[in-house]
Amino acid sequence: MLYERAEVIRRAKGLFTEAGTDDRVDLIDGDFLREVPGDCDLYMIKSTLCDWDDEHAARILGNIHRAAEPGTTLLVIDSMIADEVTGDEVNPVHARQESAIDFAVFATNGGRVRPQSEYRAMVGAAGFDVESITPFFDGFTHWNLLVAKRN
Repeated sequence: MLYERAEVIRRAKGLFTEAGTDDRVDLIDGDFLREVPGDCDLYMIKSTLCDWDDEHAARILGNIHRAAEPGTTLLVIDSMIADEVTGDEVNPVHARQESAIDFAVFATNGGRVRPQSEYRAMVGAAGFDVESITPFFDGFTHWNLLVAKRN
């Protein structure tokens, strides 16, 4: 299932149809600030929470929590600041990239790149147990994968 705004769903439908994969996904338009569909085994949000201020990020997570059954997995893929910086993470390109991302998300919705500890606290406050946060690099962007279960 892809749950997105109506304009995104319209574009996605064309892409899935063109790729011949439109029979593999349900496209549902909606607003995650209002509600999130239930009856899912897994919820994944990417590049989302950093776009929003704390109030809206908490609302998104709360809506997922209300929709999810106990034990459901939540995956959050987002830019995060490491709580402890090692020599491998002190990379001037990474630092510039994080600063640019932080400025862009703040300018649009008041969001920001948060430390991993704030993600743990925010996801935990929404009713999820954080199992792990794993940093990874996709060749262009430094990401973090947060895995949590709804309690």
